[in-house]
Amino acid sequence: MSDSPNSELNLELNHERFHISQDFLALYNRPGPRYTSYPTAPVWREDFGPDDLENVYGKAEAARTPVSLYMHLPFCESLCLFCACNVVITKDHNVTPPYLDTLKREIEHVSRRVSKSRPVVQFHWGGGTPTYLTPAQMEDLFGFAAQKFSFAPDAEIGIEVDPRVTNTEHLEALRRLGFNRLSMGIQDFDPQVQQAVKRVQPLEMTSELIARSRALGFDSINVDLIYGLPYQTTDRFAHTVDEVLGLAPDRIALFSYAHVPWIRKQQGSLAMSLPEGMEKFRIFCTAIEKFLHAGYQYIGMDHFAKPGDELAVAQRRRTLHRNFQGYTTKAGSDLYGMGVSAISAIGSSYAQNYRELPRYTETVERRGIATMRGYRLSADDLLRRTLITRLLCHALIRKEEIAREFAIDFDDYFAPELARLQPFVDDRLIELHGDEIRVTLLGRIFIRNVAMIFDPYLEKQHLAEQPLFSKTL
Repeated sequence: MSDSPNSELNLELNHERFHISQDFLALYNRPGPRYTSYPTAPVWREDFGPDDLENVYGKAEAARTPVSLYMHLPFCESLCLFCACNVVITKDHNVTPPYLDTLKREIEHVSRRVSKSRPVVQFHWGGGTPTYLTPAQMEDLFGFAAQKFSFAPDAEIGIEVDPRVTNTEHLEALRRLGFNRLSMGIQDFDPQVQQAVKRVQPLEMTSELIARSRALGFDSINVDLIYGLPYQTTDRFAHTVDEVLGLAPDRIALFSYAHVPWIRKQQGSLAMSLPEGMEKFRIFCTAIEKFLHAGYQYIGMDHFAKPGDELAVAQRRRTLHRNFQGYTTKAGSDLYGMGVSAISAIGSSYAQNYRELPRYTETVERRGIATMRGYRLSADDLLRRTLITRLLCHALIRKEEIAREFAIDFDDYFAPELARLQPFVDDRLIELHGDEIRVTLLGRIFIRNVAMIFDPYLEKQHLAEQPLFSKTL
């Protein structure tokens, strides 16, 4: 990668060179959804409640679909200033037992709607910091879930861990229970950046946790990085990337810092020291080049995986899927989310629990589930969800597949969208080959923009004009 005197950038991806100008970046670096769902959450309706979700449960049970479980454990001891997740900050661990009691009530209620003939193929704990729990609490919660659901022998069982609070006893308990995948945040190893975002996590701490995890036999280790944080520069973040490559994780997520102080007030203090525009993009491109040079497969947007990892294999086989947990290999399963703010994606419906802990607790105690809002997809929604999902997962749309599956004439149905794709062709982001829409390697960086072409809600409900989404980069 090299720069011109006009702050333009020449990017090399797998021996192919791309010229990026300020105007080009300004055109494509605009707010848009990450498409962990379609339609996206701002479209969902608050008149979708617990009774509606119960009806969805019944249809999924009749269809006998495989099951994916997600449990949200929201507690953290301290607040990372970049965080936009639904968390509860407290050092008082006495909050944990009452929350786990409520979560168990929800698990009990949901499990009665899921017969044991339906295998759980994926189980994930997110947060927050799930290892805020003690090893004994983790064993109790996992054991309770295992009694209520039937886990497939090869189920993917993952958890998000924080190296600052996760100890050997945690890891040993997780492995004993059957967890086989770990995801841990790093964000940046630079001390000044860590101090600025209130997350001090030295390289040695993370390296030791990864070494212990591998010794215990965890199948896959994912690390998260964030670019665009305060005081980051190209050279300093390149050093972090080199240190991460030395750790050799199986998967790497390189997220763009989403500066949304209107949603997360604590982010306001970071505004004066953030890299932006071409400077931020240069940081990202430096990391991409290093990951590709190290042999990682570019999955798309901000995800990379070793060629032998299940994620990379699934992409090559075109079986990769995307849901609220990001990229996943478990296509065809219904996602049952439990815990405060958790989201379910079951059949042709979405449902989200209340975000506020008191409201979640009260509703579960009274009703068994705590649905705040949801959405039923129309026939057009299902068509577009399939198209956008395949685009994001495979960087490829085969028109005939979509046409056959939904009994449409693709070119006729999407005539307006196809016309709007021409600038993407001109800018070498996509290629049109008769029956195929193929995203280039450069286009994978801006693939959210391509997906937005097929999303009528952005204009129909003026979502694009509201500060609901982060920018592409």
